Amino acid sequence: MFSWFKQFKYKRIEYADLEQYFAQKENKTFIDIRSKHTFKQERLKGFKSIPLDKLSKRLQELSKDHVILVLGDNQNPGEVACRLLKRKGYPHVINVLHKEKE
Repeated sequence: MFSWFKQFKYKRIEYADLEQYFAQKENKTFIDIRSKHTFKQERLKGFKSIPLDKLSKRLQELSKDHVILVLGDNQNPGEVACRLLKRKGYPHVINVLHKEKE
């Protein structure tokens, strides 16, 4: 009945679990969808800045053969980005749940 829904499902991981993905970077792309300003202030090594409002125009920079890990300020922008990527045919998408600010 809801078979179409399965194609848009994606994995979620905690920020603390990123280390295991960095250990095996092959065929993975790490994107930071936060604003350019936030990216510059809180840059995370290994992440490429593609702000959420530019993502649909910059899809050609991402490989559909890679696992795409998406980092945003909080869960909602990450979910929007992951749904967009899945709709556009990216089969392996992971939403990285934002780190808590201390």
